[in-house]
Amino acid sequence: MFNDTRKVLSQMKSGSFVLWHDFNPELVDQYDWIDAVCSGVEKLYSRGIIKGRILHLRDSWIGIYQVP
Repeated sequence: MFNDTRKVLSQMKSGSFVLWHDFNPELVDQYDWIDAVCSGVEKLYSRGIIKGRILHLRDSWIGIYQVP
């Protein structure tokens, strides 16, 4: 997830959207795969690859990020 997102971000224009499946910070303790995705997002933030907000679509496992 981390490497795929990093690669795709380098090809995206400002205003584009990235959507992650299996993204739900409230469920990281319940599902390993959700923890893996959320950890990957945290790694993207810590390395300065993404900035700003990620929207979590309520009642879903979708995270949405708009490329600045």
